[in-house]
Amino acid sequence: MRKNNYFPAFLLGVLMMIPFFHLCAQERDSTIEYYLSKISSNDIDTIRLYSKKLNQYTIGKINFTEDYFNSCILICETSSEKLNAPSNRKFFQDIHKIVTSNFPLWNDARINGFRILGDYYHTIYDIDQALKYYNQALFTADTSSVKIDDTYLSVLYTNLSDVYLDLNEFNKARLLIEKTIELDIKSEGPVSEFLALDYINLANTYRQIAPPKSIELYLKAKSQFNKLRSRGEKIWEFHEFEYLHVLLADNYLKIGNQKQAILEIDTAFIMIQSKKNKSELVYGKALETKAAILQHTGSYIEAIKYHNIADDFLKDKQATLVYKPKILLQKARCYLKMNQPQKAYQQIEQAFYLIDQSGDLDQSRFDKALFPEELLQLYLEEAKILSNWYEIQPKIDLLYRSQKAYQNALAIFEKMKLTVSDQQSRQVFMNNNATFFESAIDLNFKLWKEYSDSNSINEILLFTEKSKNNFLYESLNKTNTSLTKELPDSILTKIQSLDLKISQTEKNLFEAKSKDQKNNVSTIRDNLIKYREEQNIKMQEIEENYPQFYQLKFNVSVPDLTSLQKELKTDEGIVSYYVGSKHLYVLLFDKWDFSVERVPMDFSLSEKLNAFNTSIISSADNSPTA
Repeated sequence: MRKNNYFPAFLLGVLMMIPFFHLCAQERDSTIEYYLSKISSNDIDTIRLYSKKLNQYTIGKINFTEDYFNSCILICETSSEKLNAPSNRKFFQDIHKIVTSNFPLWNDARINGFRILGDYYHTIYDIDQALKYYNQALFTADTSSVKIDDTYLSVLYTNLSDVYLDLNEFNKARLLIEKTIELDIKSEGPVSEFLALDYINLANTYRQIAPPKSIELYLKAKSQFNKLRSRGEKIWEFHEFEYLHVLLADNYLKIGNQKQAILEIDTAFIMIQSKKNKSELVYGKALETKAAILQHTGSYIEAIKYHNIADDFLKDKQATLVYKPKILLQKARCYLKMNQPQKAYQQIEQAFYLIDQSGDLDQSRFDKALFPEELLQLYLEEAKILSNWYEIQPKIDLLYRSQKAYQNALAIFEKMKLTVSDQQSRQVFMNNNATFFESAIDLNFKLWKEYSDSNSINEILLFTEKSKNNFLYESLNKTNTSLTKELPDSILTKIQSLDLKISQTEKNLFEAKSKDQKNNVSTIRDNLIKYREEQNIKMQEIEENYPQFYQLKFNVSVPDLTSLQKELKTDEGIVSYYVGSKHLYVLLFDKWDFSVERVPMDFSLSEKLNAFNTSIISSADNSPTA
């Protein structure tokens, strides 16, 4: 959840950015002083009006370049339109021109300039460009010889953490948000709107891995908002207060507390509908959460009704591509639960059509999709729908189309795995999507048994080995980023050094937190942010200059059956097992023949499997590093 910089506290920071030579000038420009005094108002319309006046007054005047620069930022921040609206384009162009020039901006101002450029690109979902400018802001802060104002760092860390949340890199996001909380308490005190947003952001990092912890932090944010209201203070981002109830409803649903989920979503609707100018985005998300609750209770017709209303509210061009595929996916799931696979399939086809119509003609769906995770879920749902459709109308073509959907899902899964560098996030991603391997194997087993499709054996081998290799390689890959000799010794040494620093610093941070050593926590966290940033930069360099290392590190290839059989001698054979939640699959093949058997899992293997998995991880942890 990005922070907007037009909060009163931040405007004080803007005024602090006035160039030193202005303050020391013999004649201070009275017009600029007047405009700045108006900009310090608590009224957004007044801030926007006098920011534009300041912009017009300073345009083209070299001596007032920094004032002009600040006015451009304020105009974009307080725009009644979206950040990337055409009306803001000229201001962003001028911000870019000044911040990347040799003009002697104060570092606070330069950081703010790079930060808002990062915000702009994040708004249009150009994550690479967003990270580029956020990292330039971080570099400016790290190399500054003078202290950077805490408010600028707070906004920068918050907005950068938003990108990491989009990438599901939770540890990186959490570290930055914890630092932001420390800065905001220091500058704003124990109660502030900034702090409320911080707790929401921190809660978002726990949503997938620890919903109860997430709820605890959302409630802390709620307490902050309620304290502000009891004091009679204005809440500038009131939509975020409304959305907080939506987030709480979603998390209560995750932990099975349906009653509290309904209470929170109904509270959100009361808050939203009591206002004249409701946020279409928040209202749309509230409708979607209401639909999710109804889906959970089996009220599928009512759920579809709410999905359709949400679709109507999220109807502008940008939101269509961002949210409509999600809505169509959920509608498809409702229709499938109602045993209407044809209607379900229509929703998936419509979602694919939306993605296909975006981007350039020569781009793949993966490159066109704003969120590849959604594309993965669309393929998985397509496969499931076609398999269910086959049960009603047993045409083999439906099974082959389902097989193709699983192949597409696997390709997306493998690509996405490469993009997630955070260890914890990669494990969450794999755990969330682990069941699709078993579903794909079941589908191919059906083709093998019912239609004697020998090619499906290759598919079973592919999915079983990919599933096992993902677990094994992830275990071996925990901290050792130098698994190959594809890199020069100098780079390997640097990576190993950073790995050790990060590992030790994480341990020190955990110990300092457990002992409530607040001063130590702050210092250690700063070091960890710095080391992780160094690691990011180094891994980006490796990815660009040594792509073979990156592929060897994450991309595990699986040979086909024919290739394996060629390697076998006449008296050799292979037995391979795959343990799913419902069945145990046994693959048997020698130089001439092959077979697959499926055994119902009506007995427990969990203790033996856990012991085996533990032994693999233990042996990897105890093995010497290169």
